[in-house]
Amino acid sequence: MNTSFFNQLDIRKIFDPARILESTPNPEGLYQYLSIVFGLFLIIALIIILVTKKQKQIFRNYFNRIVNLLLFAGLAGLVLVFCRWQGIPYLGSRLMMYILILILIIWASYIIWYRLTVLPKKIAELKNKERFEKYLPRKR
Repeated sequence: MNTSFFNQLDIRKIFDPARILESTPNPEGLYQYLSIVFGLFLIIALIIILVTKKQKQIFRNYFNRIVNLLLFAGLAGLVLVFCRWQGIPYLGSRLMMYILILILIIWASYIIWYRLTVLPKKIAELKNKERFEKYLPRKR
């Protein structure tokens, strides 16, 4: 079989209700490539943890949100891929994968909202506080 990965993808199959609601889909298929993606999520989360150890608390909170998203996505995705590989009904279904993707989109949009609205305000407050404390006498 000499077909490429992208030739095997069919968008109509992705949104077909009969395939989405199938309780035990075929354990053979392109879903196995998702395990690579979910494994990369875990590796990226570990890299972020190692890189952001010495960041200020405000930035650490922001990166912790991203790490939590990536860890959840990686672990839950690998569990769903494993359930599909083992043929476990309902847990290995495409519906569960779509629910996971929906959760990830909502969670990522919340993180983006936090980054665009809340974090700039906290950064401004931190700069004002640092500027104010710069002129206060220090304890020895």
